[in-house]
Amino acid sequence: IRDKLVTGVQTCALPIYAAVVPADTLDYMAQNELGEGVEGNLAYVVRLASLDLHLVARRGITRFEELAGKTIVTGTTLGNSFVAGQTVLAGLNPPPRLLAGDGASALHAVASGQADAALIVGRKPLAELRDVPAESGLHFIALADGGASHYAPSLLTAEDYPQLVTGGQPVETLSTGLVLAVFNWAEGTPQFERPRTIARAILAALARAGGEPDAINLAAEVPGWARHAAASEALSELSSATSTTSEQAVEN
Repeated sequence: IRDKLVTGVQTCALPIYAAVVPADTLDYMAQNELGEGVEGNLAYVVRLASLDLHLVARRGITRFEELAGKTIVTGTTLGNSFVAGQTVLAGLNPPPRLLAGDGASALHAVASGQADAALIVGRKPLAELRDVPAESGLHFIALADGGASHYAPSLLTAEDYPQLVTGGQPVETLSTGLVLAVFNWAEGTPQFERPRTIARAILAALARAGGEPDAINLAAEVPGWARHAAASEALSELSSATSTTSEQAVEN
């Protein structure tokens, strides 16, 4: 995958030097043997967002283990939900039957009885889940262990989803990062300039938006991923420049 970034879902024939992918793509690739030594070949520049896993089930299903052998909607092959479904649901025995569908269509499949549950991955709160009527019988199923290294614990709260989280008790779930990924070219190689140029440009642009409410934490780490050396270098340069600017402002 020298001049292509393989996401585990689709391979592009054109040279690609960076791609935005969910962090759990590495788990998917390893499970499906889509790249030898993939964790060492790929690195990240910055985490762009946290994507929460929303596992929504019909009445009568209260635990993750009860989904074994059931029908679950996990999204299309190009979506974040598909990758998470392949990794998180892999431990169910017997395996569930997976259907393609996203967002509102996935919820409709559960509410109409076509499916037992749906796994929807995205940045909370998701609009389609906030609109679910309380009388629908749909509810969240807790996800406490994804069985993979690229997930972090998270919570779905009543503030996020007042119709689906009742009694003031948050529901445990998992989150994955949406990362800007690059090939892990080693420092000293001619190709190292590619991720260096990308890292400097992207991080500088994001730093200028640092005062916005939804500003990205440029220093945020990603479980199971290594930050590219060029990105670490660019982050240090930005930090030094910010410190110098602050000191000059105080002096003036």
